[in-house]
Order: sequence, then C-alpha cells, then structure tokens
Amino acid sequence: MWVKKDKGENVKVEFQFADGSSVTTSVQWVAPEDGWKYMVFDLNNPPAPVPTKDIAKPSIFKVEEQGNLVSMISELTIGNEDFTQYESPKVSAQFYLVDKSGEEIPFGEEYNADIFTGSLTYSVAPSVTEPVMKAGTYYAKVVWVFPFGGNDRVTEMLTSQESITITEEELPRPDPEFVATIDASSETPEQISLTSYISVANEDEVGAIDLPAATCVFQYAVVDGAVDDDTVWSVYGDGEVDAGYASITGRIDAGTYVFRAVWDFAGNQIFSVASEPVTVEENRPTAVMETEDLVVLSAAGRIYAEGEFAIVNRIGQDVTADKTMGTCEVCIS
Repeated sequence: MWVKKDKGENVKVEFQFADGSSVTTSVQWVAPEDGWKYMVFDLNNPPAPVPTKDIAKPSIFKVEEQGNLVSMISELTIGNEDFTQYESPKVSAQFYLVDKSGEEIPFGEEYNADIFTGSLTYSVAPSVTEPVMKAGTYYAKVVWVFPFGGNDRVTEMLTSQESITITEEELPRPDPEFVATIDASSETPEQISLTSYISVANEDEVGAIDLPAATCVFQYAVVDGAVDDDTVWSVYGDGEVDAGYASITGRIDAGTYVFRAVWDFAGNQIFSVASEPVTVEENRPTAVMETEDLVVLSAAGRIYAEGEFAIVNRIGQDVTADKTMGTCEVCIS
C-alpha cells in the first residue's frame, strides 16, 4: 500500500479482520522526508496486540485544603513485567485546578518517572502542595500519560468529585517589595538635580499599588569617606511626585555630597542612596570686563544717570520708572 506522512509524524496502520478483531502495527519510516512511500506488510506475522489488562486506573485518593494551602496526591499501578519490549518506558502526571469556567490551572511541576522492569507491579503516587493565590471554587484534576506499546501514548484523566473553596479572607497578603532608585547630577556650579523612581517588584502577588499616593523627601550628607550608619543626613527638600517619579532641582553650596530619596507609602520607608558621591563646583566668575565709569548723581529725591540703565530692588524687581537714551531721571519713593 501507499502511505503519505508529514515530517515528525508516526505512521501506524490498524488492520481489521472479518471476525471483528484488529491489530495495529507501526511502520518504520527509515528516511525523515515527508511524502509518499510504498509499504509492504506481512499479515501472516502481525505484531502481538499490546496487553491492556496490566494497567490500573489512576486515582486521586487525597485532596486537602487548609486556608489557601492545597495538597493533592494520586496513585497509578502498572503490571510491568512485559514492558521490556516498549520503546518509551516512562510515565508522567500533571495536576490541575479547574475553576467554574472550566479553565485548567497547572498545579505544581509535571511528575516524570521510569517504569522499572523485573517486578510484577510498579506503583507511583506523586504528590504536590502549593498555595492558591486566587479566591474561588476549584476541582482537582490529574492527567496521567504512560506508554502503551511502540510510540503510542495513553492519557488517563481523573477529576475530584468534591470541590475545594478558597476565600478572599484566607489568602495571605504579602508585603509590597518596593524598589527605589536615585540619580544625582550637578551640571551647573552650586546647582543640583535629583530624580528618583519607585516600583513594586512583586506586583503580581500583591496587586496594583497606588504609587501616586507615595511621598518622597530628598536628603543629603556631606561626605569625606564611605556612608555608614553614623552618617548625618539633612533634608534637602520634598520631591515633586508623579506616579512613582520624583524630582527636585535647586541650589546647594559647593562640596561633595551623597544624596538619598526617602520614599514613604503607607508607613513603608524605602531609602535609595546615590551609588557615588557627587561633587558640586563653586560658582566663580568666568571673565572680567572693563567699562567706562558710569556717572550717577542723586539730588532732591531724584537719580540722574547717563546712558542706558535699569534700577532693580533687593528682590530683583525692575523699578525703573523711566528710561531713555542719554540723561534720564527716576523718582525714588
């Protein structure tokens, strides 16, 4: 007969006889190529049927829950004295939680074991215990896969008759694992720019965190060596916070500093220390310019000056009442 297969597929042929009996034989495909191949079978000497009576039904015989901690155990027994002829003498089992919608959630790692030969029976009883982090009602399920002659695989599935219920109140709520960073830079003399980020490393476990509710205070310490527990910190200022991002820019005297961000969220303080000390340069004049002497006179409550000028008060406001080319006069109040 002609047989066609794709790459990677096993080829098996089942022959049914007039008396209703049947036998399945494997075709050894020598080359890996796909396509058509002409095969000849000797039906006078078919392979013996694979015995099925020695494989016991698996069973979930124990499912327990305490709070949100669930334990499952299942047992499978195989009469394995004939398994020396099989190509894949292994069994595997995978536990699941099945919710009301039918979704299957893998529970624990897949269990794998060899079927050892030489004894009349082989029994395995894998177990798994894990916390269930999502409230709900579940059924326990186990899926067994074991060899059944040649490259065939047989799957057996069992689902628990009774359900288990995990409630919201029984779920443990792990504390948020905050992670904070800080960056300090001084590109202008006697100026400092500070930024910090905060995030939650285990957000999948604790759920969404309202980071905009967090506050951030920047601190600094004058350093002449490494930072330790005896380092004296001073408050630089409150950071402007936006969804886990804080920043502040301002003046600071020349010197070498270490900065840290003190984040606070619901009473949890997280300190983030700058990895390296930051040196702030002194603000010095960069050039000296010469100019002609300016003639400024005051008399009778008025100021007289030559050329263009402006008058500012101590807080930097322009209080020049009048300004012209040449001579001008300004009232002083």
